[in-house]
Amino acid sequence: MRTARLGILLLAGGGLLFSGLRMSADGKPKEKSAKELAKEFFYPAAERFGEDREGARMYQAKFTTPDDVGKVTGWYVKTFGTPGDEGIAFNPGQQPGIRLSAADDSRQPGKAERAAGEPRPLTLQVFVKKTNDNVVVAVVSRGKDEKLTHVALTFLDNRAQ
Repeated sequence: MRTARLGILLLAGGGLLFSGLRMSADGKPKEKSAKELAKEFFYPAAERFGEDREGARMYQAKFTTPDDVGKVTGWYVKTFGTPGDEGIAFNPGQQPGIRLSAADDSRQPGKAERAAGEPRPLTLQVFVKKTNDNVVVAVVSRGKDEKLTHVALTFLDNRAQ
């Protein structure tokens, strides 16, 4: 009987070990780090550059990709679920606690409030997604004569607050 219990415990422990679930010293599952949670917002074809920072349930990194800025902003529109590349939304699909924002700062001010002015020598888009669990900000930019699109990403895990 005792051997059977020990065998069951070893099987269960081995299953947890190989399932990828990390356990803390007190036997409770460890939460994913902010960097691990942020990975779903890494543009797929981008390479990280510079120093990334992580601490206090926050993560910050910079990436570049040769992909066109329009392709990258399109991916963030889809991934964040923003209402296009300009505008705000709250509780889309009746999901409480969600706030979305997309801002395009790629043009000079126009002659009227809603008129688009002349293009700037830099494409600059800012995407923000806030849920009850996290806040994510992605700033996408590319200079007129640059060969790479840049993404600055900041992720904040709200669950720890």
